[in-house]
Amino acid sequence: GITIPILAVTAHGLKGLREECLAVGITDYIVKPVRGSALLAKLSELQGDSSGRSAPMELETSHNTSPALLLDLEGALRYTDGDLAMVQTMAGMVLTQIQGDLPNLRDAVSAQASQRLYEASHRLKGSLTSVGANAARSACLALEVMAKEERIAKYAQGLAQLEHELLRVTPELIKLTNQACPQKVTEDGN
Repeated sequence: GITIPILAVTAHGLKGLREECLAVGITDYIVKPVRGSALLAKLSELQGDSSGRSAPMELETSHNTSPALLLDLEGALRYTDGDLAMVQTMAGMVLTQIQGDLPNLRDAVSAQASQRLYEASHRLKGSLTSVGANAARSACLALEVMAKEERIAKYAQGLAQLEHELLRVTPELIKLTNQACPQKVTEDGN
């Protein structure tokens, strides 16, 4: 019969994960955030691998994650292989997500719903990472950890910090989405 490779994308490359994947029929996995070229390389590898099994891909994670940097465009561009239009599209999607997630985060804090707060902050953190919104990502991570550890007394403070960082980064994301993409220049300068 035909074997269709299944590639999982996970946030953590924990010890034993590969064996768990293989046990449930997943061919391989990669750890996010995933660069476009890394994903294509892994898919090509899976298509050419007659055994259907391969080692997990190690990804470059050396982009600037300093919370002091409001928007790390260089880091975001590395994960899209320099595709500014893709980063701009993702920035627009993140802006939309913020509008939808912020009320959910507020409701979860108000209801002291740790699991809902954890899930919403985790999801938003991943999106903020993809566009290089480091300070907002750090605030989101802090809120996620508070929710995971059920530090309910800290929820309002963590949410206030996240809202502050989102207010700071939102104008930068709007500028990015409205920025004209530069024309591609050929080797002869034209």
